[in-house]
Amino acid sequence: MVRFISIITLLVAFGQVNALPLNITNITGDWVNPDVIPPIPGTFTVSNVAGQGTDTFTWGLGGQSSYLFTPGASITGVPVGSAFQLGQFEFINNATIFPVLNSIDYSFNFDTNGTPASLGGLLNFSHTESGDSGAVNDLIDVLLEQPVNPVITVGLDTYTLSILGFSTDSGATISNSFQIAEFSDFGPVGLFAQVVADSTSPPAPIPEPGTLALFGLGLLFTGLVRRKLAS
Repeated sequence: MVRFISIITLLVAFGQVNALPLNITNITGDWVNPDVIPPIPGTFTVSNVAGQGTDTFTWGLGGQSSYLFTPGASITGVPVGSAFQLGQFEFINNATIFPVLNSIDYSFNFDTNGTPASLGGLLNFSHTESGDSGAVNDLIDVLLEQPVNPVITVGLDTYTLSILGFSTDSGATISNSFQIAEFSDFGPVGLFAQVVADSTSPPAPIPEPGTLALFGLGLLFTGLVRRKLAS
């Protein structure tokens, strides 16, 4: 009888709705809102690739510097509580005459297998040019704008997503401010994010009708066995 009850318990467990993993797919982005001085046409170029690929912002005469961002690959089964990579940033640093880059934004988006079906965020790159003297480093500061609605629901599970920032050691240490020696390239560095499970426990799974019927049969059989043993 103990064996039978164990079988019934397993049937009930399999009849419940199983948790689904969180997937992030179709990570894409664009360089937008360049702030350069003087903003002379032909001295800076935005080259955004449709879909996945390296998006590039290039500026300067006499030598060209570039910001590059490459969105990451799709992630099936995002690790909960651990950093994961959304893409890579790189800075090609050359001596330029003009214009001077003050700031530029990188807008990125990705799809999920939950609700909402897509999310996006913004990276604001503030650039301080050394003046190509070689004595002072270029400075890059990145301000992270989190997704408007960072809560993702997949099945019965709820996750909160946060953009952590840039890292060269798989997300162990995060830095959003960089000093780059003149004429030295920088990167690539990964852009990392993290999801954490909602601290509120989800509601208990509701057994399907077929499972309830099996459970009822099990209770009936158990009662009959007990009555037979008693007699």
